[in-house]
Amino acid sequence: MMPKYKQNNGAGAEADPSTQPPPGIPLGLPKDQWLPFLEMKMKLEFKAQKVKDEQERDLEMEKLRLENEEKARQAELRKLELTKNSTQSSPEGKPKSMKVPRLQDDEDTDMYLRAFELLAETNG
Repeated sequence: MMPKYKQNNGAGAEADPSTQPPPGIPLGLPKDQWLPFLEMKMKLEFKAQKVKDEQERDLEMEKLRLENEEKARQAELRKLELTKNSTQSSPEGKPKSMKVPRLQDDEDTDMYLRAFELLAETNG
């Protein structure tokens, strides 16, 4: 059965407000189906929002997981660098670098400079 509307005579007459559906209700839907339609529409909107929220939560969790993995990799790199640096030291934990001896007045300057260059190369 078609809804009862007043005929538009071109003078601005509108449909009968008692049969005009409220916003969100499709035109032509029988009045007795308005409430079930709105309930179904609300349920679908709720489910869609729930799915969207779950997807956002999953994305945030993935982002946090990736950030934690990156932090763990950086910590591992720092640990490896410290291990590398500690293996370059002597067993007593002292660095292998040696102190530069002082040039004595009676020493040969060329010999002292060669020893200094060798020491510099050894210590990096």
